[in-house]
Amino acid sequence: MRTKKVRIFYFGLTLYLFVTPFIVMWKVYLIAFLSLLVLILLSIGSSESTSDSSLIHILSIVANVIDNHFWLLIAMILIIYAFIIKLSNLGKYHGAEHMTDSSFNSLSSLIISDVAKQSRIHKHCGTNFVVLLFVTFFILSFFISDFILLTVLSVCLGYEAFLIQSRIMTPFYWIGGFFQYTLFTSKPSIKHLEVAIASYEALLTAERDHKKVQV
Repeated sequence: MRTKKVRIFYFGLTLYLFVTPFIVMWKVYLIAFLSLLVLILLSIGSSESTSDSSLIHILSIVANVIDNHFWLLIAMILIIYAFIIKLSNLGKYHGAEHMTDSSFNSLSSLIISDVAKQSRIHKHCGTNFVVLLFVTFFILSFFISDFILLTVLSVCLGYEAFLIQSRIMTPFYWIGGFFQYTLFTSKPSIKHLEVAIASYEALLTAERDHKKVQV
């Protein structure tokens, strides 16, 4: 009887965790669905034959969308991603994460009053890597026509540029900082800062324990 109750509990918990994001962020999923639908309709409209509704034809439509509207598709994905962050707590937690790390690195402090004074723009945010990736992709596209090779080289070179610690990278950090501030982070509340600080402290503890085991 107890085992059955436990199973029911975990099933209910799993169902709750699965359904909650759709309930909370239904606007985001609606935007994503409508955006994809518009792209498919545009592709169907430009297709020579629309009578074949087979799976192969549908896959060819998707491939045609990716091939002919690649940059539009990427832009829409980024916009949808930004909407997800802005319409949820992700942006606030993201900003709190940046502020907590900055406070620890610059002040060696995780006191909430010190963390709250920090900027939510962070030099090592993945947004800066994405900016460098797109810049690299754009430059290499003039010399490389193979999409797969172009993508692989862009990711590799973009990441290497992301690791460079030099003033020459400052303009790219400005661009990344602008996107961080306007799209991918939001001003956190005390609750978000407390969660970020607690997570950071747990990470530091785990790191210290790991070093002790290695010694």
